[in-house]
Parts: sequence; C-alpha cells; structure tokens
Amino acid sequence: MKSAGQNEYEALVDDFIYNYDYDGSNNIIYIGKARPSTANDVAGWMIVKFTYSGVNMVTKRLADGNILLDNVWNDRATTVVYA
Repeated sequence: MKSAGQNEYEALVDDFIYNYDYDGSNNIIYIGKARPSTANDVAGWMIVKFTYSGVNMVTKRLADGNILLDNVWNDRATTVVYA
C-alpha cells in the first residue's frame, strides 16, 4: 500500500485498484475502485461515500447512485453526486 496524499491510500486487490480517503478521526469517508492504471483525474472510478454520527457509520452512498466505473476520483468531494 502506498500513500497517495495526506489522508489517501491506494491498494491493488482482485485486479482492481482501490483508493481510500479518511477524515481527521481516521474514519473512512471515500472508497474508490478502478481498473489498474486508471489515473485519479480521469473518469473510470466507482466511488462510495460514508457518513458518520460520532463513530457510527450512518450512510453509505454510491456516486451517481450506481456501480459504474465512470467517476473521477479527484472530484469525489466536489462535483460528484451521491445517491
């Protein structure tokens, strides 16, 4: 596993790459899944967003409400819509 940013990590599992983004409390807030060699700034990611109440996860939402590999990892906190 290699560091991709302050709170982001990347891993290769099951022929996909996975990006993880954590908040300041070490709660995972985003998981991204893509095919190997997909850059973070191009469409090709399935992204899941988690929200918390204290330490309890309360929601898990998919980018665009689907499991398609068609989102941009770098846009996960700005322009991606979760449903």
